[in-house]
Amino acid sequence: MKRTGNRFSGFTLVELLVVMTIIAVLLALLFPAVAMVRELANRHICANNLNNLIVAALNFETNHQRFPPGRMPIKAEVWSQHARLLNFMEETIVMEEIKWKEEPTPRVASHPIAGFVCPTDPFRLAGADPKNQPGWARNSYRATAGNDTGRMGYNDNPDAEQNNGVFVSNIFITPADIEDGMGHQAFFSERKIGDGDDLLASPGSDWFSIDSGLQTAEEVRNACLAINPETMIGPSNQFSRSGRNWVRGDYVTTRYNHLMRPNTRSCAMSVQAGPLDAQMNDRGGATTASSWHTGGVFVAFGDRAVKFVTDDIDERLWWAWGSIDGGETLGDNPQNEPDDPNAPTTPGMRPPTND
Repeated sequence: MKRTGNRFSGFTLVELLVVMTIIAVLLALLFPAVAMVRELANRHICANNLNNLIVAALNFETNHQRFPPGRMPIKAEVWSQHARLLNFMEETIVMEEIKWKEEPTPRVASHPIAGFVCPTDPFRLAGADPKNQPGWARNSYRATAGNDTGRMGYNDNPDAEQNNGVFVSNIFITPADIEDGMGHQAFFSERKIGDGDDLLASPGSDWFSIDSGLQTAEEVRNACLAINPETMIGPSNQFSRSGRNWVRGDYVTTRYNHLMRPNTRSCAMSVQAGPLDAQMNDRGGATTASSWHTGGVFVAFGDRAVKFVTDDIDERLWWAWGSIDGGETLGDNPQNEPDDPNAPTTPGMRPPTND
């Protein structure tokens, strides 16, 4: 700024306001672009995490001639299939500290596994509520238990789970058991981590109470579709702690089923009034895949394909992918999608790189 006679030349207030307005407009244009780039990067990381899980599961099968079970309560082993895959995910040090016949130690339970958390998920179950398991490491990825309810005590056998997927309680599945072939079988998908607040209805991560007398998958699905989540407030009506740890092979934490389309809602059969808590682990229900990625979820199939499955996926196809039983699959094998990203693809699916 220089002096001219008795006056100084410089910015006027109007000019300064114009410059500030231009900067504000540029920032308003820039921030969404930065957010979009960040989310694209997060989606890539999320898909890669699922790829690592399916590779680990296939390597486990190569070494043991079977896939790990969802959980083994018959042997008092609460551990998840995630825990059994740690050796194949460069997490050997953590796995060496696991004592399979004992409860998880605080050291193991609090150990975060980067490959188990989607970077897009904003919730980490903060708060001192013991049901939020403060200090425990969280989990965003779920193993496929089937397209049935997951109720324990199936056919009057207390150790039998009513389900038909790859990761079921007390059952070891082999590739030969998957009748439609590995490329038709979903192995892993996503589920939002809960907000830990039973006074806030969050359909993508909460479970909502339905009648305990339901028996079939169709009955559970129809009952779950019929409720209004906004009216299901409080601990007797909802459970909000999805993914609160990775160590246990429960529906609360590391498994899901294919009763409901992605990003709809989840329900559990409550046996009585009072806290809904973790009854979905024993009574059964719908534990639905969900994500913070707009429009769908990533799914890892048995042929190592990781696909983005849209929320409007044909429901029959979604059911079929959850089950190892044959004769259900509709449409083409997911691995046979055309290389051309603009070409028609299997209904409800698209390559993750083109989202």
